[in-house]
Amino acid sequence: MVLEGWEESRNDEIGPAATLSRLRRIIAKIRSSTTLWEALKTEAQAVKLDWLAPILDVRVRWNSTHKMIERALKLRPALDRLLTFDPSHAFQRANLTLNSSDWIVLAKLGDILHVFIQGTTFASGSTYPTLTMQLPYYQFTQNKLYRLIQGERENFSPGDSELDARTSRLLWGEADETYKKLNLYWQKTDNHSGQAVATMLDPRMRLKVFENLHWEPEWIDDVKQKFHRVYDNYYASKETSQPDAGSEVDMLEADRVASAIHLQVGPERPTTGSSSSARQAEEEVGFEDLVFGPLESPPHQSQMCSLVDFYLEEDCADHRADPVVWWKLHAHRFPSHALMARDYLSVPATRYF
Repeated sequence: MVLEGWEESRNDEIGPAATLSRLRRIIAKIRSSTTLWEALKTEAQAVKLDWLAPILDVRVRWNSTHKMIERALKLRPALDRLLTFDPSHAFQRANLTLNSSDWIVLAKLGDILHVFIQGTTFASGSTYPTLTMQLPYYQFTQNKLYRLIQGERENFSPGDSELDARTSRLLWGEADETYKKLNLYWQKTDNHSGQAVATMLDPRMRLKVFENLHWEPEWIDDVKQKFHRVYDNYYASKETSQPDAGSEVDMLEADRVASAIHLQVGPERPTTGSSSSARQAEEEVGFEDLVFGPLESPPHQSQMCSLVDFYLEEDCADHRADPVVWWKLHAHRFPSHALMARDYLSVPATRYF
């Protein structure tokens, strides 16, 4: 979304689109010329940089653009020297250069695109459930982008040159439009139960995750009712009995095994936020601490509760546990819930909207 807005003005001589276009052309020339490739290697050695090959992005894939920018920033001292001395004069003839303002723009572009890396990396996985984390990742991404935009507005100086002011408007104007689009999709989740139900079917989060994300009490009540409706309409057992808590030894062993057999899901995990308290909390603690929080849930208010409430209010599993393994070990306790988990945990997050 952000790149689409920038690319619309790619023919301009100034602005983020022009800077990105120049970087692409520079990298393309280096990668297509043995002379320039070796010259860049030499310059990297001269400034004591470990050699990293420059990356040329695929314009329709924003994550590859992020990698191109990230690699260029690491190679900046060598690239600056190459563009200055230019043994083949290829850059001079094409009027290709990157000044200090261009590097600032590239750094800011990289910061904006980095916001989306963690969530999309997790959602693209195929060996673990992804729909369970869609709401938390969405909140994390939205809040992080919001803080970037607000920070830029607070740091903007009216005394900047017209070029910098225009570039800033183009850059952060598109980022702001992206935030609005994210917020639009976030609001659409109110009309669907899938993401919330899947999140609560993750034994590491259940209902507790929404408290950790600082949701308002009425929002939590709403998603809890959604879970109840899905359970009652499609999965409720005909038998009315108290939940089988199982023996203490069985429970400890099951949790131990579930924690031992876990999936590595990559870097720290992200969220999707709505309130200012959630944004403040994310700045103070890490993502996993924010989402998973304490494992203990508040004590039950009543000795008698429904099977649904018993599951939702039970202490959460360890955050390292594999939800699929956990449900295999606990299906005898929550047979209908296990059927729900089988259906919802198999849905890829990328297919839901």
